[in-house]
Amino acid sequence: MRNLTNPDLAITEEAGYWSAFDTHITEELRIEGFMRDCMRKFQLIRKKSGLKIDDRIHLTWQSDSPTLIAMFDAWGDQMAAGLLALSIKRSDDAQSIEFEIEGEKMTFGIVKA
Repeated sequence: MRNLTNPDLAITEEAGYWSAFDTHITEELRIEGFMRDCMRKFQLIRKKSGLKIDDRIHLTWQSDSPTLIAMFDAWGDQMAAGLLALSIKRSDDAQSIEFEIEGEKMTFGIVKA
């Protein structure tokens, strides 16, 4: 039996059964993770702002991060639905709430519609 090493493979054995998992994070999975982190932050700001759960909002954001731009391109519609956002727009006039994920920076603002 050859010993193959792969840093993206997690292997375990229990009671004679082996399992292997590919732990490689693709760019698509990474971007989805960023979206989930952003959604948590946006929902927290909604709550702190005193918005009701059924209030509609407008969200503006600004970032030069290619990853965050790709995130909004790929997930913007789903994010809008989850946030009850009538609009999600990239804008230089985004309010100054700062947020950083893994070194990727953005500013954003949420206002009641």
